[in-house]
Amino acid sequence: MRLVNLQEVLDPLDIFRKATGLRLEDIYNLVLAKGWTLGSAYLLPPMHAIIRLYHNAQVRLLTPFWKERKPGLLVSLVPNFNRALYQSLDAALPGVPMVTVLTDFADYPPHFWIEKQPQYFVCGTSKAVDQALRAGHSKGHVFRVSGMILRPHFYSVTPVNQEEGRKKIGLAPGVPALSGDGAGRGARPNPARVRQGSFFRAAATRDRRRDGPPRRRGRA
Repeated sequence: MRLVNLQEVLDPLDIFRKATGLRLEDIYNLVLAKGWTLGSAYLLPPMHAIIRLYHNAQVRLLTPFWKERKPGLLVSLVPNFNRALYQSLDAALPGVPMVTVLTDFADYPPHFWIEKQPQYFVCGTSKAVDQALRAGHSKGHVFRVSGMILRPHFYSVTPVNQEEGRKKIGLAPGVPALSGDGAGRGARPNPARVRQGSFFRAAATRDRRRDGPPRRRGRA
């Protein structure tokens, strides 16, 4: 197995780096780290437009790269560039299969994770599987796994005292806790949001409404 940093291969075409000094990947990670995700959905269309504009150049750049490396299987762990990855691989080495492993719970169409091209997909949720099938891929090309793929040591089970652990990090016993994921590089922690607990109060209110009205407490 050989790891390839796609951003490094496509560096000559990275107009974001030419304009700002930062790679597109670095800009994305900076947005996550700073928590500037509000309105990010509006940034995707112009970003995809730029990717489409340079699509043919990406294919031309990647094709000789695959010819030199001669992979027997291409596994993609990145969104947005899977069309260029497939077309360049097919041009360089026809018949070599490609697999895209979605590292998100679902696709964000169009042209994010799932493209309409003959390849395989590994999906961690039923939603992603359904999206791949709806895009026209056969069941034999879509594989459902138990969840997001993690490093092996994340699967090891270590006996812990949950109540003691909760106390050590300042969580009240018996109160639901929310774990937030800021993607691969992580986001800044926001203790204020956790302490406010508005999410938990709202969730608890919905649960009570679903189970029936709360009992009124009488006064002594």
